[in-house]
Amino acid sequence: MAADVRADDQMRQLVASCLQSLGGLDMAVNCAGISHPPQRLADIDPDHWRNVMATNADGIFYAMRHEIPAMLENGDPDRNRAIVNIASILGTRGAPWIAAYGASKHAVVGLTQSAARDYATFGLRINAVSPGPVDTPMLARALRDIGSDTSKYAGGFPPAGPGKPHDVAAAVLFLLSLEAAYINGTNLHVDGATTAI
Repeated sequence: MAADVRADDQMRQLVASCLQSLGGLDMAVNCAGISHPPQRLADIDPDHWRNVMATNADGIFYAMRHEIPAMLENGDPDRNRAIVNIASILGTRGAPWIAAYGASKHAVVGLTQSAARDYATFGLRINAVSPGPVDTPMLARALRDIGSDTSKYAGGFPPAGPGKPHDVAAAVLFLLSLEAAYINGTNLHVDGATTAI
């Protein structure tokens, strides 16, 4: 199944397809995300801004807008039902050269915390994971775009270097599990001490 997260109707259809093929929905991970070329705010093309916000922020909103009612259909408050949204360490602090991305990830953190408060009494847990730099094609593109001027890399680098995708996956799996049954509305940083400054 595939869908454009920027389109509410496609996200509705995606969740409906999951319900039909899986028989229900207990857990979801929302992790679509893009960035833009490193630029100061006044230089960002409005089309880049809109595309980043539509993918990173609107996409999370549309996904949860359809995932939550599907999860509530079960009606059993003791069932393990959880959503994890992928944010970023740039969703909790400002950074130069990447205003659209940072703003979109701030929105993800806010949506996550608001939704957690809205649905906690229904037995839903909604958390975010905020990675620091992770060894992915997106990081490779960002480093290529800034060339030798690594001061432009907005996130900074942790002492041990970038994380690996499995570091983020482990945090997501934990938050989905019953081991995290009392964790709700949390934004878990997985950043190798990048933000511990």
